[in-house]
Amino acid sequence: MASDILDFELQLADVQPSAVIGACDEFVSSGRLDNQGSCYCATKALVDSLDPTKHGGVNPLDTCESINMISMFDHEEVRTEEGVLREFFVLFRFERA
Repeated sequence: MASDILDFELQLADVQPSAVIGACDEFVSSGRLDNQGSCYCATKALVDSLDPTKHGGVNPLDTCESINMISMFDHEEVRTEEGVLREFFVLFRFERA
């Protein structure tokens, strides 16, 4: 009976297929990509930037005067203003020793 149901949950999923968009077909639009694709690309670029073969055989960490870093935040889980502010201030705590 309906009175026996204590609670229920409804979950929806986007069924629209991915699409290549942009004036030159340079973007992929998909509801299931989330931020994982951009996080992967940023991490790969950071790792690749340390490859000595791309810097004339010299270790970039020995000659670089800047701090190479990426920031990845899970804004789907952090919805409070305090959480966003905490992430913002973390960015300013990096400094070269």
